[in-house]
Amino acid sequence: MAKKTMDVIQEILEHLDKSLDDERVDIGPISPENLEISYPRWSRVIQMMLESELIEGFAPVKTLGSTYTSFKAIDPRITLRGIQFLADNSNFSKLYRAAKEIKDWIPGL
Repeated sequence: MAKKTMDVIQEILEHLDKSLDDERVDIGPISPENLEISYPRWSRVIQMMLESELIEGFAPVKTLGSTYTSFKAIDPRITLRGIQFLADNSNFSKLYRAAKEIKDWIPGL
């Protein structure tokens, strides 16, 4: 079963966030193989994340005959917007929003 794009984005951001203290970021854990997705999908997700300013430090690599842009990790890092995305999409945040919404539905709570 294919992973949902949001799950892939979450995994990439979490890894880059955990790597902030590292001298060099190991991109092995966020490689297409380790994320269990195809290279074209990985490249397209990285491109979306770059365009959304969630991450930085990936350079485009043009490949003749390819229908997508490949990317090479130069100095991969999460941005402040990426950190905010993680905070907004954490399981706790989702649970809190759901509980708040339920509370609004039920009078007297």
